[in-house]
Amino acid sequence: MPTVNSHKLRRGAAIAENSVAAAALFLIALLPALEFVLRPMHMGIRGETDYIKHLVVWLTFVGGLIASRENRHLALTVGVSLLGERARNRIRTLTSTLSVAVTSALAFSSYRFITLGFTPSDTVGVIPTKFVLMIMPLGFALLGLHFIASAPNGIAYRLVAVSGVLVAWLFGYPLAEHIDALMWPSAIVLVAGALLGMPIFVALGGLAALFFLNSTGMIAVVPNEAYTMLTGPVIPTIPLFTLAGFILSESKAGERLVALFRATFGWLPGGL
Repeated sequence: MPTVNSHKLRRGAAIAENSVAAAALFLIALLPALEFVLRPMHMGIRGETDYIKHLVVWLTFVGGLIASRENRHLALTVGVSLLGERARNRIRTLTSTLSVAVTSALAFSSYRFITLGFTPSDTVGVIPTKFVLMIMPLGFALLGLHFIASAPNGIAYRLVAVSGVLVAWLFGYPLAEHIDALMWPSAIVLVAGALLGMPIFVALGGLAALFFLNSTGMIAVVPNEAYTMLTGPVIPTIPLFTLAGFILSESKAGERLVALFRATFGWLPGGL
């Protein structure tokens, strides 16, 4: 029965993630279209640009959850497949633990960034900015749960993966004053984890957190920079072009265009 309940829970979570991602992508495409239609009538959508920028933030984190669920994050596996099953399980446990540690640290720092960086009067359109951006700590926390679930089957492996939360706490508080001595050994561990199959974004995020913690004493700068980049004026074009490319590909528009040119100009000497 627990297995059935666990399967239902995962299926429900997958449906929720897919639905939120689809809704965010749909709204990113819909809002500019509505603005285009309403502009000649001297009407518009208040805060339309802010809505689009923050929908991109939501799409980014939910997309990360989907990639984690499907095990589609960019990663390297240098010779891991050549090892025995026992060694592979230990390596997966190590990379899962490191991933949980980094995502836990980023979840906490994202929460700190939101609570310190915005006031109750800051809004995205009519929605409080703090509420909108809670997807950042929530997204990192859910990524951590995905990484725990990706550890090898067995309570011992899963408990080791869960200990990544404790590692993040140790670096955030008791060991923060010793970060000078711990930074380079920790960086080497993260690079080694990346070579053994840990997602590349985890290694990059962990290294950024280490360097900022060493230089400024806080890692809230990492989600701050991520938020600044994701809300840039050009970023919304990326999912829009991706959606357009997907539609053109699935509808086989390219094949029809080639057929049109062949029918139109194929009679010319040389043809097409």
